[in-house]
Amino acid sequence: MKTRYGFVSNSSSSSFVVAFKRRPASVDELHKMLFDNNKTFIYYDYLFNTEQAANTVWKDMKGQCSLTLNEISSMIGEGYVEGAPEYPWSECNVTEEQHRRNVDKYEDDTAEFIQKMAKRFVDDNVGAVLLSFSYSDNDGEYYSALEHGGLFQRLPHIRISHH
Repeated sequence: MKTRYGFVSNSSSSSFVVAFKRRPASVDELHKMLFDNNKTFIYYDYLFNTEQAANTVWKDMKGQCSLTLNEISSMIGEGYVEGAPEYPWSECNVTEEQHRRNVDKYEDDTAEFIQKMAKRFVDDNVGAVLLSFSYSDNDGEYYSALEHGGLFQRLPHIRISHH
């Protein structure tokens, strides 16, 4: 059994599609959307300043236009999201033709899942500004907290994992 001591990285990154009911007019308004009045958030045993996190998101949202359905579908297709179809890779004693049919079905199921997920997100957030963000724990403990610490938990979002 392994025991975690201090900061541990699994060298991952995640993209997020986030729905804002309206584009925040200032970093203070963004801070309120993300954290309400909380001044800090904890990720494992590290304490982070929410003003710094809001400033990072503010900087990252500058110049972005609202995402289209196709852009969201493309983002989902570039990684893993919870609930996505999984291929039964442990196939034994199947012919090459059976394997090809299984791969084709997996690819079709995955494409259908991606389209439905993206459409449902867009339909559930009509009128919202849909923006993308990407954070990686390869960039240190602060960015690991942004990736894994529930940064967008108060807003509708999709997390796309790139491990």
